[in-house]
Amino acid sequence: MRVPSAHGNSFNKAGAELAAANVKLIASGKDPIVVAGSWRIFDPTIQAELRRNGITIKQDTTGWETKSGTPISVPSFWVSDTNPGTWNEVNTHIARLQKALVPERAALNIFLFVGPDDKAVESTRNLTSVVKRNGGTFQLLTTKRLEEIKAKEDAAASK
Repeated sequence: MRVPSAHGNSFNKAGAELAAANVKLIASGKDPIVVAGSWRIFDPTIQAELRRNGITIKQDTTGWETKSGTPISVPSFWVSDTNPGTWNEVNTHIARLQKALVPERAALNIFLFVGPDDKAVESTRNLTSVVKRNGGTFQLLTTKRLEEIKAKEDAAASK
């Protein structure tokens, strides 16, 4: 078996294991664990969530590991018939489309949740540029900021 095939098969196997685990979670009244792609199952945050629910999914490296047991790095090749350009080019194009095609400005609320100490610098910069070009505002919602908002609402409700 070729390395890319073995690599893909390991992610398919992990996806099937997660699907089976989700059936059990749902049957026990818990929320399923949803991932964007089977490759994400092995991210530390997903693995931690799996452990919290008593689930173990190990990556099968059969056919794509060295003799010493180290997984072989498999490059990803994404084929596209278009080249979207840079973030700014795409962002500018979307802003022009919105201005030309939508008679009233659309309201877009984007919430980026991060932990108390996390810094989402690149995401914040990109999302801020999107909303500014479209006449809006963006606010990063950290755990601390959410606590401040809740405290303010509780204070207003108690008056």
